[in-house]
Amino acid sequence: MTPELLVAIDGSEHSERIVKYATDLAKKLSDSLALVYVAPATQIPETYKEYAKEENLDQSDYYGAVGRQILAKYAKIAKNLGVECETITEAGNVTENIMIVAKERNSEAIIVGLQGLHGVGKVRSLGSVSRRIIENSPTPVITVP
Repeated sequence: MTPELLVAIDGSEHSERIVKYATDLAKKLSDSLALVYVAPATQIPETYKEYAKEENLDQSDYYGAVGRQILAKYAKIAKNLGVECETITEAGNVTENIMIVAKERNSEAIIVGLQGLHGVGKVRSLGSVSRRIIENSPTPVITVP
């Protein structure tokens, strides 16, 4: 397995900056990227469940479909910038899954954003997922502002 950087993205407005930073770093280190999106362990909206039932869709894949769309968008950016990129979709506890994937893949580092989807307006503070990863990960963590 070639050396890789694990890049955690959530589709927030900061995701593109994180991917571009990771791509630049991967080029310098001759690494590849693995982009990971973890679908949160939350309830599927009732309206989607009803729609899925009417349309014979697999409602359990609601967040997986969203994640695959997000990953495809950012993988295309990395590939256009000349870096090999793999995508990974997981579901469940975001922090735990990111660290598990990093360990299983023996990633050199985890790259996360300073804040994600739940940023507090214009106040710049460390997001809860990033903070928990930094506090608990045995893998080095790079935080992108």
